[in-house]
Amino acid sequence: MQLNSVVFLTATMLAACSAFGQNYPVKSIHVFAANESGGGSDIVIRAIQPSVMSSLGQPLVIENRNVVIAGEALAKGPADGYSVGVFGSNLWLTPLLHPTAYDAVRDFAGVTMLTRQPGVLLVHPSLPVNSVRELIALAKARPGQLNYGSANTAGLAHLAYELFKSMAGVDIVRIAYKSTASSNIALISNEVQTTVGPSAVVAASIKSGKVRALAVTTAQRSPLLPDLPTAAESGFPGYESSSVFGMVTHTKTPAAIIRLLNEKIVAALNNPDIKAKFMANGLEVVGGTPQELDTFIKGEVGRMGKVIKDNNITAE
Repeated sequence: MQLNSVVFLTATMLAACSAFGQNYPVKSIHVFAANESGGGSDIVIRAIQPSVMSSLGQPLVIENRNVVIAGEALAKGPADGYSVGVFGSNLWLTPLLHPTAYDAVRDFAGVTMLTRQPGVLLVHPSLPVNSVRELIALAKARPGQLNYGSANTAGLAHLAYELFKSMAGVDIVRIAYKSTASSNIALISNEVQTTVGPSAVVAASIKSGKVRALAVTTAQRSPLLPDLPTAAESGFPGYESSSVFGMVTHTKTPAAIIRLLNEKIVAALNNPDIKAKFMANGLEVVGGTPQELDTFIKGEVGRMGKVIKDNNITAE
């Protein structure tokens, strides 16, 4: 093929993509929200739904589906921007635990990160530690003698603590519980000595002094708990884990459409009223570029995939 032909073909394709993005959307957009109505994904998308619909001029039709079914439908559907998904970490963690019909890195393109809820590394007040560095030193001095609690095998709290153990080189024994609430009660009663808890759930226990917070598990301090240091500030650099919700679409969706969706959704997230609603529910607004979400998901698949493999973790 001659050079002039290649240039013409490339220009034609770019013009077509640009026109596609300019005409979009001309009909309703289908949004898969993982799991049941009232769950995390559902709460996040419904908070921004009115604002996004207004700016796009088309309805957002929300469908609550099991994450595996929703992920497969999105991956196998058309790459036209009329189907998107709002998912948490189960989208990329599930394929690490058992086979799925989609690949979280290969089949999806990020639109934007939506919200984040930091975890908090907690200890019982009787434990003689006031920093992450001191907890690591105590665990190394007493291998196998400390317990941590977590619900949901292969859930975020479980993996967050196993990541902590792996990076710190400590032996702390897991005690499994049926729910996050049960795990937190076990910490308060000193049945376990430590855990990683969701910031929104454990904030009241921290304030009352029933548990001691050592650090947030995010790379930066959280506006939800602004006085609490990060793990790095508490003597443990490099450790990071949080519960994130993001919007993705089919990986072959035209870039112009992804940019438009990103622009409208980030604008909705930055609305002061919407930000306040998220904060009241213990969620930080994130936003950001499509590439940042892609990089985050790829990184989580690598980090947590290693934790799962090294510890022979299987789904319940």
